[in-house]
Amino acid sequence: MDYAEKWLRMKEQRRSGSRQEESVPTDPYQGKPDASDGGYPVPMVEPAEPTPLPEPEERVPGGIYPPPNTRLMDLWREWQTGRKTPARSPKLSLADENYAPPLDPKQLTSESMRCTVRLLTAANEHYRTSHAEDGKRKLQSNAKPILYLAQNRMAAWLMVFPPVGGGKPVEMQELWELLDAYMVNSGVDTEALKRIADEQVYFQIILVACGTLPGKSRDGFVQELFSREPHMPQNEEMRIAAMLNPEYLDKISKGTPICHKTPARPGAPGRDVQGMVLPSTPVEEGVLLAGKNTTMTDGETLVAATEGYLYFEDGCFHVQQTYTVEDGLDEDADTIDFDGDVWIMGDVLRLNVIRASGSVVIWGSVENSYIQADKNVIILAGVVGEDEATIRAGESVSAKYLEHCIVYAGKAITSECAICAYLYSDDHISITNGRGVIVGGGIVAARYIEAKIIGSKSERSTQITLGEYPCRRESRLEIELRQNNIREEMKSLREILSRNEGQMDEFLRMITQSKYRLRLTGLAIKEQRLEKQLTAIELQLSDCSVCYLRSDTVYPKTVVTIGPGSFCTAETLSRCTFRLVGKNIRAYGN
Repeated sequence: MDYAEKWLRMKEQRRSGSRQEESVPTDPYQGKPDASDGGYPVPMVEPAEPTPLPEPEERVPGGIYPPPNTRLMDLWREWQTGRKTPARSPKLSLADENYAPPLDPKQLTSESMRCTVRLLTAANEHYRTSHAEDGKRKLQSNAKPILYLAQNRMAAWLMVFPPVGGGKPVEMQELWELLDAYMVNSGVDTEALKRIADEQVYFQIILVACGTLPGKSRDGFVQELFSREPHMPQNEEMRIAAMLNPEYLDKISKGTPICHKTPARPGAPGRDVQGMVLPSTPVEEGVLLAGKNTTMTDGETLVAATEGYLYFEDGCFHVQQTYTVEDGLDEDADTIDFDGDVWIMGDVLRLNVIRASGSVVIWGSVENSYIQADKNVIILAGVVGEDEATIRAGESVSAKYLEHCIVYAGKAITSECAICAYLYSDDHISITNGRGVIVGGGIVAARYIEAKIIGSKSERSTQITLGEYPCRRESRLEIELRQNNIREEMKSLREILSRNEGQMDEFLRMITQSKYRLRLTGLAIKEQRLEKQLTAIELQLSDCSVCYLRSDTVYPKTVVTIGPGSFCTAETLSRCTFRLVGKNIRAYGN
């Protein structure tokens, strides 16, 4: 093997990274006489380490990496000829540690690809104008500046091809004219332009114009100073208030701040290198809704307009006013009609009227009076109504005892005993605390009724009805009555309009008829509204299969009605539940 063949073999081994030996076997004693036979050991020779391959060049966002066999690289190599320290390739980049355009890495990568195409195209054109067709003879050609504009017009770069064949160097005026041609007039770096012209910077991408991004916008927001969720009552007053309305958050005084709104702050507008204004991100203002008994101060703070209990409902905070009577109400004392809660700190004697848009709490007892609340009624003692007391609640009624009275509740009625009382609930009735007795009267509920004892040993008749909505039925009757009144008035107006035809002066008749027709139109609108209300609260038939009556003891002459079925107890029943099966009522043991 001659030297040339040996050199080529070593070169190939280094490229492949193999460690094959060239002249020494793997086993140093292979093919040699053994030492015991008088032979001699042959020492093992380590093969030479292969030369590591050069690491590929790490590419960074914004870098320009032109292929080697292009006119751009031909121009570069020609320019490097004769330089003291020629570089292997140009270092082209749209960003470095000294300057950074307002672009993110993804945008920089995209722009570098577009810029590469732009430079290669410009290099081909410059090479054609600076070299003969055979490519061996150079022609006189001036320096050629190239401007690259980012796709979003937020940055502009310049790169200058050097003159060829004794051409003129780049001049400042030429650079400004190029910027004007691309309408680059904002954010121009004059120092960078001056450096390019003065120092004759070639084959370098210089950032010469930079836009400004819009400022960061901040949406407005509302800071709520109270939690929306109720917490454990801290005192007796809040415990009673929570019984009136479980949604009560706290008792606050007039002027107490509830929410504070921080206005939105739009960002400053930006501008691209062509001078176009870039608006900032649109902002949204925080919505501060004023609820019941709240008011706005300086347009940014929601405060309580009165003293009362704070609660959150329907997307905003409300304050429920409280009207307090310290010593109770004497006989025929007054009529209370209040927009809020009413607190009576004593008894309510005969012939009093209380109406409240919130709840009513009475710390004593109630005689034959009228009490109405849109929410709850709580009577800490009880009611002795003498068959004349009426209690109405949009939600629930709670009293220690209910005797000889009428009670309506949109949801629940709870008590320890009901004696000769007529109770009507659109949900359920629970007489399970204390004695838990229902004797006499009539009990009507939509879903279920529970009691410890129903009836009496003396066989007092007691009526129990399930599967009806008594409050809705009563509302239906009221609306139908109002509809009848409106229809009667509309009928009378039509008769008047008919009589006046041809019996009055034309001008007078026109005025009179217009007044009657306007009234007729208003009544027609009211009738339509009532019809919609009637449809909304149309008497609904409950699913009687889920209704039940549960009691520990049911005495004889207790009549149980569930939907179409009816049952009268003839003997005492213990621990039983009444349900509707088909059209008949059956009693099951608990």
